[in-house]
Amino acid sequence: MNACPAMITCAVVRSQAAHRSQPRGTRLRTLVRTAGARWSVEESFQTAKNEVGPDQCQVRRYDAWHARITLAMAAAAFLVITRAAETDRDADRSQGAGPGRAGTC
Repeated sequence: MNACPAMITCAVVRSQAAHRSQPRGTRLRTLVRTAGARWSVEESFQTAKNEVGPDQCQVRRYDAWHARITLAMAAAAFLVITRAAETDRDADRSQGAGPGRAGTC
């Protein structure tokens, strides 16, 4: 992943602010691991927004938003699982173990 200097600076400032809000004795390693997990979660949400568009709908109530985002996240999970299955299937085909060939002489 390529990060521009501004993004790195922002991450450092956020981690320093997070460090001040953490209980005393929290290790820097824990803060870095937490920040890394947050980064991957935000990246996953961004990918989901691009693919299934949960941000394309305006809602006025929380329950409507919750129903919409739940459906969008389920659709995104389905797409991820389907993509992984297709990637595995393509890898098997490229190795010559296509359907009907596995286990035959």
